[in-house]
Formats: sequence, structure tokens, C-alpha cells
Amino acid sequence: LKDGETAMIGGLISEDAGDSTRAVPVLGAVPVVGRAFRSKATRTSRTELVIFLTPKLIR
Repeated sequence: LKDGETAMIGGLISEDAGDSTRAVPVLGAVPVVGRAFRSKATRTSRTELVIFLTPKLIR
């Protein structure tokens, strides 16, 4: 690399997924009507880490 030029060194990609269920205590467990007192959620995330390098000459 020349002075002041930028280079990408590399990167990491991380993906994560999960499910969760929330319910009102007792009412969420009642057959048939329990669905009205529960909620389900799906979560996904993606993280990317990229490293850039820019050299500076010190004279």
C-alpha cells in the first residue's frame, strides 16, 4: 500500500435467529382461549465486521 491508500483486510459475518413466546400467567395456558393471551415473535439479526487499514508515513 502507498501512503494514504485504504485497504480492506477482511470481514466477519454473524447471523443469529430466535423465537420467543410471551403469555399472561395462567390465562395463556388455558386451552382454546389461551391464544388470545399469548404472542409469538421471531427475531433475526445479521452483523458484519469489516476492517479497513490506512497507513500514514511519519517522517
